[in-house]
Amino acid sequence: IGTHPHHANEFGPSSSKLMKSLVNKYHPNSIGETGLDFYRNISSYDEQIYAFDEQIKISIDSEKPLFLHQRDAHEDFITILKENTTNNISGVTHCFTGNKNQLKDYLDLGLYIGITGWVCDQRRNEDLLESIKYIPLNRLLIETDAPYLMPKHLEKELKSRRNEPKYIREIAEFISHHKGIKIESFADITKSN
Repeated sequence: IGTHPHHANEFGPSSSKLMKSLVNKYHPNSIGETGLDFYRNISSYDEQIYAFDEQIKISIDSEKPLFLHQRDAHEDFITILKENTTNNISGVTHCFTGNKNQLKDYLDLGLYIGITGWVCDQRRNEDLLESIKYIPLNRLLIETDAPYLMPKHLEKELKSRRNEPKYIREIAEFISHHKGIKIESFADITKSN
């Protein structure tokens, strides 16, 4: 349960109360997808900061991990998260596409790192390929972000850009190859994570 940064402009003072009641009623696995997105700026800077901060508080109060979204907002994003580290935040940096310095910031906070089909795109995966070398296996997750971010080689084969959960194996095979781990072991580890 959460409010994506694109919809932060819909998150007002009554939203926190409503979200808390929904969390208590439905017991979700996490709070989110929440965070900051300064790429599209569909919601204003202040709206995004407010909604993100409120959802972090709900995560802490409910002892639920965060499912985190960050795009073109790393410095503000990490500052807000660090301000809450005394409260034992936990969660997943969803769809990580950053560099190894950004990765270090997330790992230092104890977050899991979610990798999508972006890693398979040779036009833009250089920083990410370098970064995945440093992701500890016990903190690595794989995800499709369906219907987005289909592995590029599939896009060409299938003549489609629609990603589906069934393509998770393609992402797992790509990452396991680059980390030098057998796919079966890699699958077991990421499933356990």
